[in-house]
Amino acid sequence: MVKIFWTPEAVETFNQEIDYILYTWGKRATLQFIERVENCIELLQNGLILALYSKNIDAHFFVISKQTSLIYRSYSNKNQIDLLQFWNNYSNPDKLKDILNGSD
Repeated sequence: MVKIFWTPEAVETFNQEIDYILYTWGKRATLQFIERVENCIELLQNGLILALYSKNIDAHFFVISKQTSLIYRSYSNKNQIDLLQFWNNYSNPDKLKDILNGSD
């Protein structure tokens, strides 16, 4: 099984998404989102998920909902996946490369 590592940015952006969903759509939608994320991570651990790869940012995208994607990097030599960020799909995509390269 692949190890999953949450970067500080992934933790922060996950919590931001949770806060936003809770404020906007309430507890039920928040719990549904958390369950989707848990299912996604389980699929990632078992190698059962296909995601888009972006060469520009050297990372994979997995759409969790129409509003949110999970961005991660996979390291087969370490048997590890690093969760990088939860991305609001309505955000400016030009900012993503800067954010992932640490120049935000």
